[in-house]
Amino acid sequence: DIKRASFGIEKNMIQELRSAVRGKIPPAGLVTGLEAVALVLEPRKKPSIEIIRNLMVKGSAFEARLKGYDRKQAETLTESAVGRLLKYLENPLLEVDALAKTSRAVATLMVWVRAICSYAQYNNEILRKLAEEQAEMENAATKLQGLQRAKIAKKAVSEKREQSQAARTLQNRTRVSKAKKVVAEKRAQREEGNAAARLQGLQRQKVAKKRVEAIRAERARDLSVEPVHEEAVVEEKEETTGDAEIQE
Repeated sequence: DIKRASFGIEKNMIQELRSAVRGKIPPAGLVTGLEAVALVLEPRKKPSIEIIRNLMVKGSAFEARLKGYDRKQAETLTESAVGRLLKYLENPLLEVDALAKTSRAVATLMVWVRAICSYAQYNNEILRKLAEEQAEMENAATKLQGLQRAKIAKKAVSEKREQSQAARTLQNRTRVSKAKKVVAEKRAQREEGNAAARLQGLQRQKVAKKRVEAIRAERARDLSVEPVHEEAVVEEKEETTGDAEIQE
């Protein structure tokens, strides 16, 4: 735990380290260990003895930064920074047991660095898994969207096809209906023409019949008038003859 590891850092250790780094040639293990500390505190800078000295200008401020370092700050360490930090921790010079024999202060700081590195590794692993899961979810969502789009497109094509089929069926029915209507109209026209022709024929027959009847009637009248005329002539002759005899 980061906080628990920071509890071992004491003020006199900081004074010891400040005195050590002021020397012209600080011990190799101390410099390497403090470079790892500098990498934790300043991950964007390349660790060096100058950065270490600058960090330790004020011992109280340096101690406060060490003890105030928490998980949120550790979570800002990238995988690249953690990888660089691991190279320091793999150095035999920074083995805690070996350092404890030469510098208790550096050994304590290495316990603190290892706690931070361990948590950062765990955090980055979690983030990596979350990123992978997120990527899988996004891929699944993309595939699902693709399937949904394909389904929607297929449905749209099917609906369009059905609409086209319905339109063609309606057109065919309309054409058939129009054709039936035309046939019915022509049939009606023919029937009307036939009826008119029959009516004209009946009217002609009626007229002809009337003419025939008129002719017959006229002939009948002619026949009935001629006999009456002859009898009148005979009677007139007889009357004339009788008058003549009387006169004689």
